[in-house]
Amino acid sequence: MGLPHATVYALAARSNDHLIAGTAQGLYQASDQDSTWQPVTAGLVRRPVLALATGRADTLYAGASEGTVYAAR
Repeated sequence: MGLPHATVYALAARSNDHLIAGTAQGLYQASDQDSTWQPVTAGLVRRPVLALATGRADTLYAGASEGTVYAAR
């Protein structure tokens, strides 16, 4: 499955060889070995993700449209 027909606002690479896309329809991820994009729903409601960043211990930070920042490992 490819990314949905939605605007991609941000991309981030994680140390586990996953690429994360922040889109108008939420977060999606694909592994380096597989070009299939899957929605990331753990702890997130489907909402636009405008910014992504990685931090210590490969923590992923996602900035959502309503101003909330989510963190996940």
